[in-house]
Amino acid sequence: MDEMSKLGFGCMRLPVNNENKIDYVEFQKMVDLYLGAGGFYFDTAFGYHKQQSEIALGDVLVSNYPREKYEIATKLPAWKHTVANENEAKQMFFSSMNRLGTDYIDYYLFQNMGEDRSIYYDKYNLWDFVNKLKKQGLIRHFGVSVHDGPEHIEKLLIEHPEIEFVQLQINYADYYSISVKAKECYEMVRKYNKPIIVMEPLKGGTLVKPPESVQTILGDKVPRSNVEKAFRFVNQLDGIKIILSGMSSVQQMKDNIEIFERIRHVKEDISYMYEAGKAFLQIEQIACTSCNYCLDACPQRVKISKIMTAMNFEKIYQNRHMAEHYYFSNVFLKGKASECICCGKCEKICPQRLEIRKFLKEAVEYFGE
Repeated sequence: MDEMSKLGFGCMRLPVNNENKIDYVEFQKMVDLYLGAGGFYFDTAFGYHKQQSEIALGDVLVSNYPREKYEIATKLPAWKHTVANENEAKQMFFSSMNRLGTDYIDYYLFQNMGEDRSIYYDKYNLWDFVNKLKKQGLIRHFGVSVHDGPEHIEKLLIEHPEIEFVQLQINYADYYSISVKAKECYEMVRKYNKPIIVMEPLKGGTLVKPPESVQTILGDKVPRSNVEKAFRFVNQLDGIKIILSGMSSVQQMKDNIEIFERIRHVKEDISYMYEAGKAFLQIEQIACTSCNYCLDACPQRVKISKIMTAMNFEKIYQNRHMAEHYYFSNVFLKGKASECICCGKCEKICPQRLEIRKFLKEAVEYFGE
């Protein structure tokens, strides 16, 4: 596999219009560019874009291109707050098939496994379910998306050798993180010789402009953008099958295609990126990646990820003006930190295992709402 074909199109953050709905015209242009450059891997999930991502992918991709030109990955989120029983959990697969308008799924994943979330895949007999689907040809490959430590990953891989691949959050900022443990998780998956799909290589876009102490290390060692350096870091790791990029515009698509073309033709020493990764350990920050699983779990619909983002503008960049502007532009009218009722449901579903309730209390003190 060459480097260009490693670029995966993540459909979690698709372009939206003024009504905050998926912009089909922009999305179609992005799909055309991606396929034209040799890309083939589209990653979505049952719940992305308020359950609209799969529909959009079916309308823009499946309806317009021969099935052999692309591969689709989608996911089953069988968590307690998402489904009520085994039948509902299993029905989600067929709902995804109908939304996508396809006869089979190339890569099907159990989503966001870890901690007390994994028990529902056992409770609802979903392991046997996907094995049957695979035998019927409805699933080509089966894997798991994991947000937990290496011990849980090893347990899964030992108990379920049918797992063909693992999707992990890997980037240079999280590589040495004591909470994400990207390095340990990566090494555990490779111990069992499973290929890896990388998610969050830019850590929710935060690595586009890293903090000053990190930028000093990145410096001008090579004439590359921070985005390219981050992609190069994960690309050089062994066993990486796909690197997902959650692109939201035609320009981002063009930039990423050019980056992966350069990666293919120009090899560079990126050893300094490990030093940059270690520098993040010295910076106080909230390790939120804006996956928004917490929003689905919150009965108050508190905009937790946006609140965390606002707080990090101050914690990482020491920019109070930017923090306040972001908060009051994105949070103030609805979903304020002060609306939290401290039920703790967000913390049970958080992939990063954050103390969300504590941070929301800090946000109320900081922003006044």
